[in-house]
Amino acid sequence: MACYPLIMIVLAIIVLRNTPADFLRTSGGDAQRPTAGEGLRSVAAAVRSPIVWTTGMASMTCYVVYIAATTYALPLFQDTYGMPSQLVAVLGMVNTGVFPVVSALASGLVARRFPTSPCWMAALFVIATFLGVVIMVMPAGGSPVPVIVVTALLALSCYGIRAVYFVPIGEYGTDPRHSATVMSVASFLGYLPSFFAYPLFGAIIDASGGGIAAQRTVFALVVASCAAEAVFSLASHRLIVRRRRDTGWPAPIAVDVS
Repeated sequence: MACYPLIMIVLAIIVLRNTPADFLRTSGGDAQRPTAGEGLRSVAAAVRSPIVWTTGMASMTCYVVYIAATTYALPLFQDTYGMPSQLVAVLGMVNTGVFPVVSALASGLVARRFPTSPCWMAALFVIATFLGVVIMVMPAGGSPVPVIVVTALLALSCYGIRAVYFVPIGEYGTDPRHSATVMSVASFLGYLPSFFAYPLFGAIIDASGGGIAAQRTVFALVVASCAAEAVFSLASHRLIVRRRRDTGWPAPIAVDVS
């Protein structure tokens, strides 16, 4: 609890000292500020954009899987396989401290080899679906090593997706004047699970009585979420390819807010 705030303070100081003096300032000193009506029209245009919904829904379902794989999986395995608390603590630290850095760096490099980032995301979603099914069918008892390995791969897949799941908005060619609004709407959708996923998984575990029944129910939801993520990602890919074909990528696409 003390480590994260200290790291954030150090990083904030680094960012503050290296941010250009004219960052986010307009080139003209008398630039007209947008009115409230223009802001609302920009939000309405963002809501009507299909890439916002495909990106936001893919992010939402990915966040559901992330919560299951990094927050609820290890306590479930402790109940199902008798894992000691010390091992659960170590695995939790690796899941949340090491995997994000390793997976995000690798994901960014690999995503460049695909026609669009949603293609790479869809591939990761398919892998995550398979891993979720494997965890569902694993029997209770026995060695916890197999389920730990599979869960680690699932967590790596989630972090790989999270590293790029807002990239489709840029690949689609959103006008820079409205990119902040578009990103805000997509982020709102993507992080909605922070409101409902925790009580949802908690209720599932309590209703199932814990153990292997709860594990299978939770990961059945993970599998369904991964399958939905793949569909949304493929939809984003089709939107990006169509927009590139129709407009001549990488020219930015203006968002009509008139």
